[in-house]
Amino acid sequence: MKILALVSLVVSTITFAAPQYPFPQNKQYAYGHIFNPDLKKTETAIRQKFDDWRKKWVTENVMVDGVPTAYIKMSDSKIFRISSKDIAYGMLVSVYMADASNDAQSLFNQFMNFYRCFALENKEPKTCKSPFFKIMAGEVSENDSSLVRFMGVSNPIADMDAALALLLADKQWGSEGAEKYATYAETLLQDIYNNDVDASEKTHIKAYSDYDPAFNPSYSAFANFKFFAESGAALKDAWNTLAKNTAAELVLCQDSATGLVPLWCDYSTHKPVKVMDDYSYEEDPGFNYDALLVPWRMASAYYWYGDENAKKVNDKLAKWLSSASYGHASYIKTYYKLDGSNSIYGKKDVAEASGVGLAFSSTDKYDPYLETVYESLMNLNSKTARTETERILELLLLTGNMPDLTHMENTKNIVTASVMRQPQMPKGTQDSTLKVSGFGNWVTKSNGFNKITIFPDSTKKPLFADNGKAFVKAEMRAESSVGKDCTGADCYVFSGLALYLDDKYQDLSDVDTIRMTLKTQGVIEVSALCYGKNEDGLGIPCWKGGPINPSENFTTLSFWIDNHEIEKETMGKVKGFAFEPMMTPGGYASIEIQDIKFLTQDGKLAKLYNVLGIDTTQQPVILATLKTSKPAIHVAGRTISIQNSMVAKTQLFDMQGRLLLEKTIRPNDFINVPCSGSYILRLNNQVIPIKVHE
Repeated sequence: MKILALVSLVVSTITFAAPQYPFPQNKQYAYGHIFNPDLKKTETAIRQKFDDWRKKWVTENVMVDGVPTAYIKMSDSKIFRISSKDIAYGMLVSVYMADASNDAQSLFNQFMNFYRCFALENKEPKTCKSPFFKIMAGEVSENDSSLVRFMGVSNPIADMDAALALLLADKQWGSEGAEKYATYAETLLQDIYNNDVDASEKTHIKAYSDYDPAFNPSYSAFANFKFFAESGAALKDAWNTLAKNTAAELVLCQDSATGLVPLWCDYSTHKPVKVMDDYSYEEDPGFNYDALLVPWRMASAYYWYGDENAKKVNDKLAKWLSSASYGHASYIKTYYKLDGSNSIYGKKDVAEASGVGLAFSSTDKYDPYLETVYESLMNLNSKTARTETERILELLLLTGNMPDLTHMENTKNIVTASVMRQPQMPKGTQDSTLKVSGFGNWVTKSNGFNKITIFPDSTKKPLFADNGKAFVKAEMRAESSVGKDCTGADCYVFSGLALYLDDKYQDLSDVDTIRMTLKTQGVIEVSALCYGKNEDGLGIPCWKGGPINPSENFTTLSFWIDNHEIEKETMGKVKGFAFEPMMTPGGYASIEIQDIKFLTQDGKLAKLYNVLGIDTTQQPVILATLKTSKPAIHVAGRTISIQNSMVAKTQLFDMQGRLLLEKTIRPNDFINVPCSGSYILRLNNQVIPIKVHE
């Protein structure tokens, strides 16, 4: 079928209805926690994202058999595919972005027309104007200026989102005009029930209309099901049954320890399974692609209806996610195995995943994590049309701009904006003469690569007396570094908190471990500033200790200096140590250091103390068994808890010597194994046999 024209004024003479619930809605939902710290700033930012998305990714006014349509391309290539999921997402975005001054209804209608034109039952579009709305082919492709049906099955979640969008459009604009949204929705819901629901028992949504190999957790659209049941449709009982059965299936597929769900889940074993060539990875299938949207779907159901099943799913995930992502949404990975590991698959960046943090929308302790979700969704850039569309939907939901338009009486206007953490002068009496663990040359700086506002500023040392003890303290807010590129030594400029050892570079080649007692908020990364040229002449990072997991209480951590990974002569020329906020989208961070020690392999103080003349008699004795003491191992089900006091490298092998997992664990951390059996756990240089019973 040929594309006839790209007509910019084709709908200019059509009159559109004023929206009943124009953007921004700015509503506190009946349930859950939203985050919107500045209503005007949020509104402006979302409008800009919508405009940019529309210009960059949406192709409008494409005439298909005399009907204006719009679509979102899956790629920028000359030969591209158009997914029914993206069309349905576009319909949802258009409903909620509508206001009195924009033409969002026109955009909605064009998406809707595309959906209708490429109904699954048509090899060529023949029903572009039919009132009988049918499910769409899963994909449409473009080649040689022609649009053709590419995928001969439907994508059920797209059909359900399109039906929801039509019902919402009826609430937003009404169905008294030329477009009968309510009628379209009714016929589409019937077609979904006839084709996307399993034919024999009518108990679950199929993987595809003509192919049902496994359960897709992202089809757990509880909000859609409830909305359909309440819409007055004839299939009320059917939608309630589907909601109940889908919830039961989802819980069985959710990992008991991490709360993660797979992309596809086997109906019988409820284990991850590969489906279709597109998802046949060399690694085991896990939490990625559409599974990343499960928290958004659960949040929608809880925000709108207080759905307890949705809350249970998200709460379990949030409990694991807080530690796994260092308390910040920008550190959520785009792929995890269900046990929480991701090192093998980490080479593939399939999507931006900060919206997974919507799992915290129903938790008792939701702040400050939702703050980091907001900052990530606001500031991070998307690489694809799909992720940018999803980000707009997630941001609308998080900020109170995606309410259930049927029950607006259950919402309230946002009166008090969410509180965004701001830095302030730390508690205590500032005293530049103090020393912490014998070190007094602590500084702050705010004009580096990641510009920050920091207290105290660089005019005074960040040393404080508090309850008779000396501490290093700093609070800061980092600007977003999105779009900045600084990876080489020549461009590195430190910003944050630093300890400078001396005016000279010091030899730390005998240091095996850095042990610190501290507490942090935000994502702070510690690194050694070593010999090298940069703008300040203060050294560039040659060793990184990795991000520090935030904590409300003081925690003792040990960081290993692995001389197998860096040259010994590099650590032989160290200027100091930096503690920097490393949140790409920006945000709040703080650090308090109570103690810091530089230790040799046998647990003794490094020669640095003698060189700098630090009184070692005032330093507590360090046990020589520090490195060789055996950690306590506890096995409960498939979870192995490791009670140790250090950051440690961990490898898990099966009895044939195959590497199953490799990760760096934090003090008192855990790992999950795939099934019962015998394993070999390597913790740094220790080899520990493990037996797991389900």
